Amino acid sequence: MGANITNTISEKAKEIVNSLGIKTGISILSNYCLNRRAISTFKLPISALNWKGVGGEEVAKKIIEAYNFACHDKFRAVTHNKGIMNGIDAVCLATGQDWRAVESAAHAFAIEKSKDGLYGPLTHYEIVEENGNKFFKGSLELPISVGTVGGSVNRNILYSTNMNLMGNPSAQELS
Repeated sequence: MGANITNTISEKAKEIVNSLGIKTGISILSNYCLNRRAISTFKLPISALNWKGVGGEEVAKKIIEAYNFACHDKFRAVTHNKGIMNGIDAVCLATGQDWRAVESAAHAFAIEKSKDGLYGPLTHYEIVEENGNKFFKGSLELPISVGTVGGSVNRNILYSTNMNLMGNPSAQELS
């Protein structure tokens, strides 16, 4: 992600600014990268959600019910987002990313994106109708800053092997 070099440049700039008689505070970047948001969406035919004799529309409604619960209850939202972050953290760990930074930014965003300024879900779900057909639609949005070149990604054979298995995605594709 270039964090180390950015922090090194910040420290040097701090020295220059201080030499001008201007007092500075800490010189470190933030891991809350609102300009690097990743959005993932899906749309499935309702029938694809049929499960153990339960119709797809009923399954979709139950998922939406749990989502709405998370929209109005921070305790449910925490568990909702934990499940999401389990998958994201696993990819971060497998590819040499700073999973703690990604996780922290996601949780801060869960507050930022909620309508009431309280902690809420990172996802959105709904049933939509198009051309007489019903679909279950979902999305996930969060700020995520990852790197695919340099640092531990190139120095650790496990990370570079995993990146190779994934088709060597760009940072944007990985996020």
